[in-house]
Amino acid sequence: MEKGRISIEDDHRPGRPSTSKTNDTITLVRNKIRNDRRLTVREVANEIGISIGTCHSILSDELGMKRMSEKLVPKLLTEEQMEHRIEVCLKLKNRISNDSSFISSIITGDETWVYGYDPETKV
Repeated sequence: MEKGRISIEDDHRPGRPSTSKTNDTITLVRNKIRNDRRLTVREVANEIGISIGTCHSILSDELGMKRMSEKLVPKLLTEEQMEHRIEVCLKLKNRISNDSSFISSIITGDETWVYGYDPETKV
């Protein structure tokens, strides 16, 4: 009779567990990026004392950020942005319920061109 594995769980392996991806490290990375969005992954990793791979993993997997135009931006809306969006929608809803002619004063279009300039990055 052939002897095989019965359990699908990983066997215990000797060695140190990874200690660089902790809640404290994630908080440090988040604070560094919030203070200066122009930092590179290498600069953040060097300042905190973690590997570049771990720093990149924290930024993308834990904090949900990706690099765009040489700065890190959230993939999804932040809590503050979601709350602001809810506030604006509630104000519009209240205004429409109080003034039924308000909806006819809204102008819409099918194309939009927006110019944005970020003085911090000069882009």
